[in-house]
Amino acid sequence: MTFKQLKINAIAAAKCGNWDEAISVNDQLLEIEPHNVNTLNRMGVAYAQSDQSKKATAIFSQVLEIDKHNLIAKKHLAK
Repeated sequence: MTFKQLKINAIAAAKCGNWDEAISVNDQLLEIEPHNVNTLNRMGVAYAQSDQSKKATAIFSQVLEIDKHNLIAKKHLAK
């Protein structure tokens, strides 16, 4: 499956509230592009929605290491 197809699947899983699937697919995407900020943010949201706040915090912190002005990560870390 291509990166684009995986991205579509990850977004679809999140829209359906299937957070375990979203985490799994985003993990596959991160294997291809480990520093992709959009994928990391999706992963962070999926962790947050599945009550894995420590993992979500770690992911959003990683986003800010890559992009210190990232508003999505800042917003989630401020919660």
